[in-house]
Amino acid sequence: MDIKNRQSPEKETGSFFTRLISQHSQKKDENKVIDEIVHHIEPKITRVRRYRDRLREPVKRCHQHVQSLVAAIVGPIPFGSSDYHSDPVVHASFAGRERLEEFLTISAKQIEEFCSDKGELFGLMTMTREEKTTYGRKMEGNLVVGDVPMQVLNFTEHRIVGAAGSLDATRLRLERQAMEVLAESARQELKERRTLVAELRDQQSQLKAMARMFGLDRIGKTGSGYLNVEQQQKRDKVKQLLAQTEEELSQAREDNDTPQDWLEVLVKKLSEPQKILHYANDSLHLDWRNIRAEFSDEKSNFFTLTRFTLAEELTRDAILVNVKLH
Repeated sequence: MDIKNRQSPEKETGSFFTRLISQHSQKKDENKVIDEIVHHIEPKITRVRRYRDRLREPVKRCHQHVQSLVAAIVGPIPFGSSDYHSDPVVHASFAGRERLEEFLTISAKQIEEFCSDKGELFGLMTMTREEKTTYGRKMEGNLVVGDVPMQVLNFTEHRIVGAAGSLDATRLRLERQAMEVLAESARQELKERRTLVAELRDQQSQLKAMARMFGLDRIGKTGSGYLNVEQQQKRDKVKQLLAQTEEELSQAREDNDTPQDWLEVLVKKLSEPQKILHYANDSLHLDWRNIRAEFSDEKSNFFTLTRFTLAEELTRDAILVNVKLH
Protein backbone atom coordinates (compact mmCIF):
# COMPACT_ATOMS: atom_id res chain seq x y z
CA MET A 1 0.00 0.00 0.00
CA ASP A 2 1.41 3.32 -1.01
CA ILE A 3 -0.80 6.32 -0.41
CA LYS A 4 0.21 9.96 -0.70
CA ASN A 5 0.86 11.72 2.55
CA ARG A 6 -1.92 14.00 3.71
CA GLN A 7 -2.45 16.56 6.43
CA SER A 8 -2.91 15.64 10.06
CA PRO A 9 -6.41 14.48 11.15
CA GLU A 10 -7.03 17.89 12.72
CA LYS A 11 -6.35 19.62 9.37
CA GLU A 12 -8.30 17.30 7.10
CA THR A 13 -11.60 19.19 7.33
CA GLY A 14 -11.59 19.77 3.57
CA SER A 15 -11.29 16.10 2.62
CA PHE A 16 -14.37 14.20 1.57
CA PHE A 17 -13.06 11.32 3.68
CA THR A 18 -12.80 13.36 6.88
CA ARG A 19 -15.75 11.54 8.43
CA LEU A 20 -15.16 8.27 6.61
CA ILE A 21 -13.92 6.26 9.57
CA SER A 22 -16.50 7.25 12.16
CA GLN A 23 -18.82 5.22 14.29
CA HIS A 24 -21.73 3.99 12.16
CA SER A 25 -24.11 3.64 15.08
CA GLN A 26 -26.69 5.90 13.47
CA LYS A 27 -28.16 5.51 10.03
CA LYS A 28 -27.71 9.20 9.22
CA ASP A 29 -23.96 8.85 9.76
CA GLU A 30 -23.86 5.89 7.40
CA ASN A 31 -25.78 7.90 4.84
CA LYS A 32 -23.22 10.72 5.02
CA VAL A 33 -20.37 8.28 4.40
CA ILE A 34 -22.18 6.64 1.49
CA ASP A 35 -23.04 10.00 -0.05
CA GLU A 36 -19.43 11.19 0.16
CA ILE A 37 -18.27 8.03 -1.61
CA VAL A 38 -20.96 8.30 -4.29
CA HIS A 39 -20.30 12.00 -4.94
CA HIS A 40 -16.61 11.22 -5.35
CA ILE A 41 -17.24 8.35 -7.76
CA GLU A 42 -20.34 9.41 -9.74
CA PRO A 43 -22.94 11.87 -8.37
CA LYS A 44 -25.59 10.70 -10.87
CA ILE A 45 -25.90 7.46 -8.89
CA THR A 46 -27.88 9.46 -6.31
CA ARG A 47 -30.75 9.51 -8.82
CA VAL A 48 -31.27 5.78 -8.31
CA ARG A 49 -34.02 4.95 -5.83
CA ARG A 50 -32.74 3.46 -2.54
CA TYR A 51 -29.09 3.67 -3.66
CA ARG A 52 -27.96 4.05 -0.03
CA ASP A 53 -29.59 0.76 0.93
CA ARG A 54 -27.76 -1.00 -1.91
CA LEU A 55 -24.42 0.41 -0.78
CA ARG A 56 -24.80 0.10 2.97
CA GLU A 57 -23.46 -3.45 3.29
CA PRO A 58 -20.59 -3.07 0.74
CA VAL A 59 -19.35 0.06 2.55
CA LYS A 60 -19.45 -1.77 5.87
CA ARG A 61 -17.39 -4.58 4.34
CA CYS A 62 -14.82 -2.07 3.16
CA HIS A 63 -14.67 -0.51 6.63
CA GLN A 64 -14.18 -3.91 8.27
CA HIS A 65 -11.51 -4.82 5.73
CA VAL A 66 -9.40 -1.72 6.32
CA GLN A 67 -9.71 -2.12 10.09
CA SER A 68 -8.39 -5.70 9.82
CA LEU A 69 -5.68 -4.57 7.41
CA VAL A 70 -4.35 -1.83 9.67
CA ALA A 71 -4.55 -4.02 12.78
CA ALA A 72 -2.40 -6.66 11.06
CA ILE A 73 0.49 -4.33 10.16
CA VAL A 74 3.76 -5.30 11.84
CA GLY A 75 5.39 -2.86 14.26
CA PRO A 76 6.09 -0.28 15.40
CA ILE A 77 9.87 -0.58 15.56
CA PRO A 78 12.40 2.09 16.66
CA PHE A 79 13.53 4.00 13.59
CA GLY A 80 16.60 6.21 13.52
CA SER A 81 20.19 6.23 12.29
CA SER A 82 21.35 4.67 15.57
CA ASP A 83 19.10 1.66 14.90
CA TYR A 84 20.82 0.66 11.68
CA HIS A 85 23.17 -1.87 13.26
CA SER A 86 20.90 -2.93 16.14
CA ASP A 87 17.58 -3.57 14.39
CA PRO A 88 17.48 -6.26 11.65
CA VAL A 89 14.54 -4.66 9.82
CA VAL A 90 16.18 -1.23 9.64
CA HIS A 91 19.45 -2.85 8.54
CA ALA A 92 17.77 -4.92 5.84
CA SER A 93 15.67 -2.01 4.56
CA PHE A 94 18.58 0.23 3.60
CA ALA A 95 21.73 -0.48 1.62
CA GLY A 96 24.00 1.23 4.13
CA ARG A 97 23.63 3.61 7.04
CA GLU A 98 24.23 6.59 4.76
CA ARG A 99 21.09 5.66 2.78
CA LEU A 100 19.09 5.59 6.00
CA GLU A 101 20.42 8.98 7.05
CA GLU A 102 19.67 10.39 3.60
CA PHE A 103 16.07 9.16 3.89
CA LEU A 104 15.73 10.68 7.37
CA THR A 105 17.05 13.99 6.05
CA ILE A 106 14.57 13.98 3.18
CA SER A 107 11.75 13.14 5.63
CA ALA A 108 12.83 15.69 8.25
CA LYS A 109 10.18 18.27 7.35
CA GLN A 110 7.42 15.68 7.49
CA ILE A 111 8.73 14.31 10.79
CA GLU A 112 8.89 17.76 12.39
CA GLU A 113 5.41 18.68 11.16
CA PHE A 114 3.62 15.64 12.55
CA CYS A 115 5.65 14.73 15.62
CA SER A 116 4.06 15.02 19.05
CA ASP A 117 5.00 17.52 21.75
CA LYS A 118 7.26 14.79 23.11
CA GLY A 119 9.24 14.77 19.87
CA GLU A 120 7.83 11.42 18.77
CA LEU A 121 6.38 10.38 15.43
CA PHE A 122 4.66 7.21 14.21
CA GLY A 123 4.10 6.27 10.59
CA LEU A 124 4.01 3.46 8.08
CA MET A 125 7.25 3.03 6.16
CA THR A 126 6.57 1.51 2.76
CA MET A 127 9.13 0.33 0.24
CA THR A 128 9.53 -1.62 -2.99
CA ARG A 129 11.20 -5.03 -2.81
CA GLU A 130 13.61 -6.14 -5.49
CA GLU A 131 14.93 -9.71 -5.55
CA LYS A 132 17.64 -10.93 -7.85
CA THR A 133 20.15 -13.74 -8.24
CA THR A 134 23.79 -13.21 -7.38
CA TYR A 135 26.71 -15.63 -7.20
CA GLY A 136 29.02 -16.34 -4.30
CA ARG A 137 30.86 -18.96 -2.26
CA LYS A 138 29.23 -21.42 0.11
CA MET A 139 30.36 -24.31 2.29
CA GLU A 140 29.08 -27.70 1.20
CA GLY A 141 30.36 -30.25 3.65
CA ASN A 142 34.08 -29.56 4.06
CA LEU A 143 34.40 -27.89 0.68
CA VAL A 144 34.05 -24.27 -0.35
CA VAL A 145 32.07 -24.11 -3.56
CA GLY A 146 32.22 -21.01 -5.75
CA ASP A 147 29.71 -19.46 -8.14
CA VAL A 148 26.73 -20.68 -6.13
CA PRO A 149 23.48 -18.90 -7.12
CA MET A 150 21.99 -16.95 -4.19
CA GLN A 151 18.84 -14.84 -3.80
CA VAL A 152 19.48 -11.33 -2.52
CA LEU A 153 16.83 -8.74 -1.56
CA ASN A 154 17.03 -4.99 -1.90
CA PHE A 155 14.52 -2.36 -0.78
CA THR A 156 14.04 0.97 -2.55
CA GLU A 157 11.56 3.85 -2.92
CA HIS A 158 11.04 4.34 0.82
CA ARG A 159 8.21 6.54 2.03
CA ILE A 160 6.49 7.28 5.32
CA VAL A 161 2.70 7.52 5.15
CA GLY A 162 0.05 8.06 7.79
CA ALA A 163 2.45 10.14 9.89
CA ALA A 164 1.07 11.32 13.23
CA GLY A 165 2.16 12.04 16.78
CA SER A 166 0.62 8.88 18.23
CA LEU A 167 0.17 5.27 17.16
CA ASP A 168 -3.62 5.49 17.39
CA ALA A 169 -3.69 8.58 15.19
CA THR A 170 -1.46 6.88 12.62
CA ARG A 171 -3.73 3.84 12.49
CA LEU A 172 -6.76 6.08 12.05
CA ARG A 173 -5.09 7.91 9.18
CA LEU A 174 -4.12 4.63 7.54
CA GLU A 175 -7.72 3.42 7.75
CA ARG A 176 -8.89 6.63 6.11
CA GLN A 177 -6.33 6.38 3.35
CA ALA A 178 -7.06 2.69 2.72
CA MET A 179 -10.76 3.51 2.36
CA GLU A 180 -9.81 6.20 -0.13
CA VAL A 181 -7.82 3.64 -2.13
CA LEU A 182 -10.87 1.34 -2.29
CA ALA A 183 -13.18 4.14 -3.42
CA GLU A 184 -10.68 5.42 -5.98
CA SER A 185 -10.28 1.91 -7.42
CA ALA A 186 -14.06 1.70 -7.92
CA ARG A 187 -14.08 5.16 -9.53
CA GLN A 188 -11.32 4.18 -11.95
CA GLU A 189 -13.11 1.00 -13.02
CA LEU A 190 -16.30 2.89 -13.71
CA LYS A 191 -14.36 5.55 -15.59
CA GLU A 192 -12.63 2.93 -17.75
CA ARG A 193 -15.94 1.28 -18.60
CA ARG A 194 -17.54 4.57 -19.63
CA THR A 195 -14.43 5.63 -21.55
CA LEU A 196 -14.56 2.40 -23.55
CA VAL A 197 -18.20 3.06 -24.50
CA ALA A 198 -17.35 6.62 -25.57
CA GLU A 199 -14.37 5.47 -27.64
CA LEU A 200 -16.42 2.78 -29.39
CA ARG A 201 -19.16 5.30 -30.19
CA ASP A 202 -16.58 7.64 -31.74
CA GLN A 203 -15.14 4.75 -33.74
CA GLN A 204 -18.63 3.76 -34.89
CA SER A 205 -19.33 7.32 -36.04
CA GLN A 206 -16.09 7.51 -38.01
CA LEU A 207 -16.68 4.16 -39.69
CA LYS A 208 -20.22 5.15 -40.66
CA ALA A 209 -18.84 8.28 -42.30
CA MET A 210 -16.31 6.19 -44.22
CA ALA A 211 -19.06 3.76 -45.20
CA ARG A 212 -21.06 6.61 -46.72
CA MET A 213 -18.00 7.62 -48.73
CA PHE A 214 -17.97 4.17 -50.29
CA GLY A 215 -21.71 4.27 -50.90
CA LEU A 216 -22.58 1.24 -48.82
CA ASP A 217 -26.18 2.39 -49.00
CA ARG A 218 -25.90 1.92 -52.79
CA ILE A 219 -24.04 -1.35 -53.23
CA GLY A 220 -21.24 -1.20 -55.76
CA LYS A 221 -21.33 2.55 -56.37
CA THR A 222 -19.87 5.75 -54.95
CA GLY A 223 -21.39 8.93 -56.29
CA SER A 224 -21.88 8.56 -60.02
CA GLY A 225 -19.17 5.98 -60.67
CA TYR A 226 -18.41 2.35 -59.94
CA LEU A 227 -15.85 1.15 -57.37
CA ASN A 228 -12.58 -0.23 -58.68
CA VAL A 229 -11.03 -3.33 -57.12
CA GLU A 230 -9.01 -1.40 -54.54
CA GLN A 231 -12.04 0.65 -53.51
CA GLN A 232 -14.12 -2.50 -53.17
CA GLN A 233 -11.51 -4.00 -50.86
CA LYS A 234 -11.50 -0.87 -48.70
CA ARG A 235 -15.29 -0.82 -48.67
CA ASP A 236 -15.42 -4.43 -47.52
CA LYS A 237 -12.85 -3.71 -44.80
CA VAL A 238 -14.89 -0.75 -43.53
CA LYS A 239 -18.04 -2.84 -43.55
CA GLN A 240 -16.30 -5.57 -41.55
CA LEU A 241 -14.86 -3.11 -39.02
CA LEU A 242 -18.21 -1.37 -38.61
CA ALA A 243 -19.99 -4.64 -37.84
CA GLN A 244 -17.25 -5.60 -35.37
CA THR A 245 -17.37 -2.18 -33.65
CA GLU A 246 -21.14 -2.26 -33.33
CA GLU A 247 -20.96 -5.68 -31.71
CA GLU A 248 -18.29 -4.52 -29.26
CA LEU A 249 -20.30 -1.38 -28.47
CA SER A 250 -23.40 -3.43 -27.77
CA GLN A 251 -21.43 -5.60 -25.33
CA ALA A 252 -19.76 -2.59 -23.67
CA ARG A 253 -23.08 -0.81 -23.18
CA GLU A 254 -24.72 -3.84 -21.60
CA ASP A 255 -25.23 -3.15 -17.87
CA ASN A 256 -23.03 -0.07 -18.18
CA ASP A 257 -25.08 2.76 -19.63
CA THR A 258 -27.30 4.19 -16.87
CA PRO A 259 -26.93 5.36 -13.22
CA GLN A 260 -28.57 2.08 -12.19
CA ASP A 261 -25.87 0.18 -14.08
CA TRP A 262 -23.15 2.29 -12.47
CA LEU A 263 -24.59 1.63 -9.04
CA GLU A 264 -24.41 -2.13 -9.64
CA VAL A 265 -20.78 -1.80 -10.72
CA LEU A 266 -20.03 0.09 -7.51
CA VAL A 267 -21.88 -2.42 -5.32
CA LYS A 268 -19.99 -5.33 -6.87
CA LYS A 269 -16.61 -3.61 -6.61
CA LEU A 270 -16.97 -2.52 -2.98
CA SER A 271 -18.40 -5.89 -1.93
CA GLU A 272 -14.97 -7.48 -2.45
CA PRO A 273 -12.44 -5.04 -0.97
CA GLN A 274 -9.91 -7.83 -0.48
CA LYS A 275 -9.58 -8.09 -4.25
CA ILE A 276 -8.68 -4.42 -4.48
CA LEU A 277 -6.31 -4.12 -1.54
CA HIS A 278 -4.77 -7.36 -0.30
CA TYR A 279 -2.44 -7.76 2.66
CA ALA A 280 -0.38 -10.54 4.21
CA ASN A 281 2.52 -10.76 6.64
CA ASP A 282 5.69 -12.15 5.10
CA SER A 283 8.50 -13.59 7.25
CA LEU A 284 12.05 -13.18 5.96
CA HIS A 285 15.29 -14.88 7.01
CA LEU A 286 18.25 -12.85 5.72
CA ASP A 287 21.95 -12.60 6.49
CA TRP A 288 23.77 -9.27 6.88
CA ARG A 289 24.10 -8.95 3.09
CA ASN A 290 20.33 -9.45 2.59
CA ILE A 291 20.90 -12.88 1.12
CA ARG A 292 18.19 -15.41 1.96
CA ALA A 293 19.39 -17.68 4.76
CA GLU A 294 18.93 -20.90 2.78
CA PHE A 295 21.63 -19.70 0.39
CA SER A 296 24.08 -18.42 3.01
CA ASP A 297 26.48 -19.75 5.65
CA GLU A 298 26.49 -16.41 7.45
CA LYS A 299 24.56 -15.59 10.62
CA SER A 300 21.05 -14.52 9.67
CA ASN A 301 18.14 -12.60 11.17
CA PHE A 302 14.46 -13.47 11.16
CA PHE A 303 11.83 -10.71 10.88
CA THR A 304 8.41 -10.00 9.40
CA LEU A 305 7.06 -7.33 7.04
CA THR A 306 3.52 -6.65 5.90
CA ARG A 307 2.98 -6.85 2.14
CA PHE A 308 0.25 -4.84 0.42
CA THR A 309 -0.93 -5.56 -3.10
CA LEU A 310 -3.17 -3.12 -4.96
CA ALA A 311 -5.36 -4.66 -7.68
CA GLU A 312 -2.82 -7.46 -8.19
CA GLU A 313 -0.43 -4.95 -9.75
CA LEU A 314 1.42 -2.78 -7.24
CA THR A 315 3.08 -4.51 -4.27
CA ARG A 316 4.81 -2.74 -1.37
CA ASP A 317 6.43 -3.98 1.83
CA ALA A 318 5.63 -2.04 4.98
CA ILE A 319 6.19 -1.78 8.70
CA LEU A 320 5.12 0.70 11.37
CA VAL A 321 8.00 2.85 12.61
CA ASN A 322 8.55 5.06 15.65
CA VAL A 323 10.85 8.07 15.20
CA LYS A 324 12.11 9.99 18.24
CA LEU A 325 13.70 13.37 17.72
CA HIS A 326 15.27 13.56 21.16
